[in-house]
Amino acid sequence: MAVDHEVRGEVVVIRLAPPPEPGAPTRRAVATALAAAEANRGVRAIVLLADEAACLDLDEGGPGGHAASLAALALAIENARKPVVAALHGRAVGPWFELALACHDRIAAPGCELGLDEVRLGGLPSAGGTQRLPRLVGVEPALNMILSALPVSSEAMMTLPRQALLCRLASSPDTLVDEALARALELAASAAFRRTCDLPCRHPMREAYFQFARNMTRPRPQPTPAALLAIDAVEAATGSSFALGLAEEQRLAAQLIGTPAWRALHHAARAERLAAALPDMPADMPRRSIAAVAVIGAGLPGEDIAATFRDAGVPVTPVDLQQLCAAPQPADLARADLVIEAVPEDAGAREALFRHLGELVQAGTILAVTTPALDLDAVAALTRRPQDVVGLHFSSPARRTRLLEVVRGRDTAPDVIAPLLTLARRLRKTAVFSSGGGDGISARLLEHYGRQVNFLLARGTSPQQLDRALEAFGFGIGPCRVSADEPGLRGTAARTVMGPQPRPAPDEELVDRLLFALVNEGARMLEEGSVARASDIDLVCVCGHGFPAHRGGPMFHADEVGLHTVLQAMRRFQCHPADDAAYWEPAPLLARLAAGGQTFHPQPRA
Repeated sequence: MAVDHEVRGEVVVIRLAPPPEPGAPTRRAVATALAAAEANRGVRAIVLLADEAACLDLDEGGPGGHAASLAALALAIENARKPVVAALHGRAVGPWFELALACHDRIAAPGCELGLDEVRLGGLPSAGGTQRLPRLVGVEPALNMILSALPVSSEAMMTLPRQALLCRLASSPDTLVDEALARALELAASAAFRRTCDLPCRHPMREAYFQFARNMTRPRPQPTPAALLAIDAVEAATGSSFALGLAEEQRLAAQLIGTPAWRALHHAARAERLAAALPDMPADMPRRSIAAVAVIGAGLPGEDIAATFRDAGVPVTPVDLQQLCAAPQPADLARADLVIEAVPEDAGAREALFRHLGELVQAGTILAVTTPALDLDAVAALTRRPQDVVGLHFSSPARRTRLLEVVRGRDTAPDVIAPLLTLARRLRKTAVFSSGGGDGISARLLEHYGRQVNFLLARGTSPQQLDRALEAFGFGIGPCRVSADEPGLRGTAARTVMGPQPRPAPDEELVDRLLFALVNEGARMLEEGSVARASDIDLVCVCGHGFPAHRGGPMFHADEVGLHTVLQAMRRFQCHPADDAAYWEPAPLLARLAAGGQTFHPQPRA
């Protein structure tokens, strides 16, 4: 069940628990439990609780459907005759936070993250978030939270002057529910609970402040008008009744729901949730812990990876390869739960390292290979403990990019994978898993992307036009300007060597060639089973390669333009006299999906 409830004395605890069902069944279950609690004469108060992994599905419904039903549930909570207290912990963001705003009070565990992230997803809060949050924390703090779409810690929230969002912090996560129960009974005894919608919402310099907010927002490049519409919605909260403000919020939100950028950004968010799901991992499986890390390699890659761990507060020890050779059993390796290879490109040194590494570390230590070009299964065999070996590919530079690709070898044990997902969260990175022990998703995509860059330059496209075309599509920086830093894109000076006369191609063709090369290779990976989902490929590109999030990723973009259109473009490329016709042969999966009018991504249920 997505929702369960239990009676604890005179209080009903309604709990949203994972795995969540699609949004409508979850909302109906909450509403049913709420009505039952109100009808039970032995119940004096209600506590609403959500597990961190449980949330209301953002993907359901078309324009207006999701907004209206969630808003109705929030109003039902707010208008309840018995006090409703929200117990918040973990990440309380988005729709769950909107429901909490409608409760009569809220208590949070230490370290809880609170916020509305809809603007980041190309939309607006649509269940009263822009109307209730200003009433609880003040207009300016609320607008800052909504525009940034970044969560605020419960500790930071408590420091805001005159905030009415949290009554207090719980002593610990373990005591949160008991303290929420006590607060609910306090409100029931005093009958002094107030609806959020009845609180005042004013700004002393209303017109000047909101004009200033618009002036500060407009100069920034915005893939959607969500930020400007959010300002309009918060302004509506200060200038009219709650009911009129809520209606204006929903009117503005409806303008964004279903737009291309909204669909793409929601797809990217959904891709992150799917990537974190490990369906073949039994819930009761013992999990290895990672408390200490060693990074072997004193060069720039090793230092970059080590700095990533230090930034996250994870104990890490750099180990020079020469030190390793001099000391048969370095103490730093013996204590490590995870040993990461980041040796400069010296195949002999790497092979010697892995021949001895299995003997130098304790049983159960995870051994990670960072070099995509290595045969992971061959390396694992050298260690004589292949079950402990995994590929761990950081996108470059590791400190500034979000992607952490985990590659499973043929013999990688299941209990190696789960702790790496936990570690990725601690590093504030998005983990994407691939299997088969090959190069991994990222390296294969970069190879094909770089191949098309080189082809277009050799054909006569200027680096300036190529960069301009990709940046107009949404990339922050074009491929030629980053080629020196991306191993898969090196060699883009090929045009100066071959020296053909420039033959201009339309910008649209340049973009199509680079993106459809990714799509075709992605289809091959899906067919061979090295990638579980098309959305994982999109996630690699968005988190690791700077692919514009408001385009969703190459596989999502292909779905948007139509796979038949992609196929036609590839057939045209095959006919180009300077092109490699075999290279542009469509992957069988792509051809089948296009012929059947299908897409790479199953459509969300309405």
